[in-house]
Amino acid sequence: MNYVKTSNPPEYPYALTRLRTDFPQVSFPENPSDETLAEYGVFPVEPVPPPAHDESSQKAVEIDPVYVAGTYRQAWLIVDLTPEEIVAKNAVYVTDEDFRNRFSESAMDAIIAAAYDGDAVCRRLLFKLQTNANGVNLRGATETAGIAYLQQQGLVTAEEAQAILTP
Repeated sequence: MNYVKTSNPPEYPYALTRLRTDFPQVSFPENPSDETLAEYGVFPVEPVPPPAHDESSQKAVEIDPVYVAGTYRQAWLIVDLTPEEIVAKNAVYVTDEDFRNRFSESAMDAIIAAAYDGDAVCRRLLFKLQTNANGVNLRGATETAGIAYLQQQGLVTAEEAQAILTP
């Protein structure tokens, strides 16, 4: 259960542990009643599901609750996703193992060699591969450009490049 403290400004979300900290001289029961909480300006907030919205371009952001007909209710604001959030939402992730399986052994050797020889694009791709334990985003602009670059340099075949970019 979420709570709101109707101080100025209101505090939301407000936890019962905070109530005990704010009023150390009061011995509250483990589960104080709504009436007891109201004496200290703390009220339960009725959960409300986010309103319908276009999830491909918008998100629901929780705001301070609203007081409606004697009850505090959860409130939402629908906002547009940032360009970065849209890219992240539509990104395709593959595992590190899958990424490695899509390159031939000779292509991986060539990429590693080029990276150690100072090739910045190969170094960025390897860094991304080595540091992202949850997967490698192969749909980002840097990765797509990197794959095209690797193909242009003859480090991967057209088939390997297509396989890398195909989820």
